Formats: sequence, structure tokens, C-alpha cells
Amino acid sequence: MNYQKIYDRENIILQEKDVIDILVNWTDSKGDNDLRHLTQIVTPDLDLQEFFDIKGLYVGTNILREKYGFNKEEKPGDFDIVIIPYSEDKIHFERTGVCEVKVVRPTRKKPQKNSNSLGTTQLKGLIDDGFPFIGLIHISMTEPLLDKEKLEIDHITLKVGDNTKIPKGKTLEDFKAKVKLDHFQWFSADKQIRRLISLDLPKYAAILCFGLTKLKGEEFMLETVSRKLQPFQSGYFNPNVKEKTIENVRMHFLKNQTEYLNKVLRK
Repeated sequence: MNYQKIYDRENIILQEKDVIDILVNWTDSKGDNDLRHLTQIVTPDLDLQEFFDIKGLYVGTNILREKYGFNKEEKPGDFDIVIIPYSEDKIHFERTGVCEVKVVRPTRKKPQKNSNSLGTTQLKGLIDDGFPFIGLIHISMTEPLLDKEKLEIDHITLKVGDNTKIPKGKTLEDFKAKVKLDHFQWFSADKQIRRLISLDLPKYAAILCFGLTKLKGEEFMLETVSRKLQPFQSGYFNPNVKEKTIENVRMHFLKNQTEYLNKVLRK
């Protein structure tokens, strides 16, 4: 069997709006909403029971700042992703989170390529606007590597499951196949979060970096940063939060609820 095709990537060229749509409509293999990348922005300080009380998110995209009563001449001009968590009997407007999204497009010739704008000006604008939680998401869409540039790894062909057993007389070595892995998107995601960390952004701002991959004939995949860099992504509440901003979000939502997607969370 040709296991290499499982790892082959397509070259994808998406606009920022397309990337935002993918982020807010992410599902798992069963078709359930999997929005951990958004949920973590608005729930960093909750204990376990409080977290499980959150049933879903209302998510708005590309909402013009004047819709929330802000001066339209200031930045950001619109709010890429607005996240409002809710529980069984309450919509938590006091936990509203807003994220700025930036796209990075590194190539093989320019692997260190940065985004045209890091989004720091927009992030500082969100802080001054007074949203309870704020975040910055960088998405890397890398050019596929040539075969000779990929990493060679072992692919385990043994089916994985609760009852997985290695047949008698066999070892794990008997179920290994060599495949080539395109690791460019991992490299790029790590590079981006290191860049953002070096800017000394406020520690209460969540900074998330992912590599967006599409395997041939398959769904999209979000590649996370290396484990050692993941602790740097978490933020917490904006100390510049404004009650008026929370109230303006609440009023806009109540008058324009159809503009927000209702995402019941996977538990």
C-alpha cells in the first residue's frame, strides 16, 4: 500500500477572509465543532467546572468597529473574530474576546518570509477598545517542499484503537513504513511565535500561531507550534477592559443575533 499519499500536501492560496471562515467553522473527524483555538482565548482563568459549564460560543466575523460604537477611523477597522461564550442560562458578554488574524505565506526561496503586517497596531487597538479578552492569530500557509527537502519518518501501519494488539510472532518493526513528511508549516509556525514573543507584547494578549495544511483529497489540518513554545500562547483578562464596550457588544448582539454563528462545543 502507498502510505506516502497520506502525507502529500496541496499548495493552497487563500485570502484572509477564507482563513477566518476555516478557523470559525473547524470541526473534528466526527463533524463536531472543535474550537479549542478560540475557546482558550476567553476561558484562561476558569476552573474545571466553570469551563465545562460553557456550552458554546457565539462567533461573529469581520464586524465593522462602528457597529460597536467606536470611531471608524481608528484601528482595527473591523474585528476579524468576535467570541462570546455562553452557558446553559447565560450569555457571558463579560467574557467577550476579539482576535486579529494575519496570514503568512513563506516560500521555499524565502522560508523566513513574514506577514505584511504583524497585527501589533490592531492588537493595541483592541486593548484600548476595552474588550475583556484579546488575541492575535498568525496562520502560515507554506509552499510544499520538494521530496528531497522533506523529513523521512516511520509510519506505523498497524491500526490504532482500544483493542490494538501486535500479532503473535510480530514486532512493531514489522509495521513500519518509510514516508516523507513536509515539515515546513511547523517550522513557519514556530518562527512566527518566536517573532511575536520577541516583540514583548502584553502578556495578557493571547498569541496563537498555526500552520494551515491541506492533504491531497483530505480536509484541512492545523499544525500547532512546538510543545516548548505552547506556554507562551496563553493570555488572560485585559486590564483595560471597559464596561461600555461590554454593553455595546451586548446591544449589538441582541439586535443582530443572526450575524453570529452559534457553535455548540464538543466536550
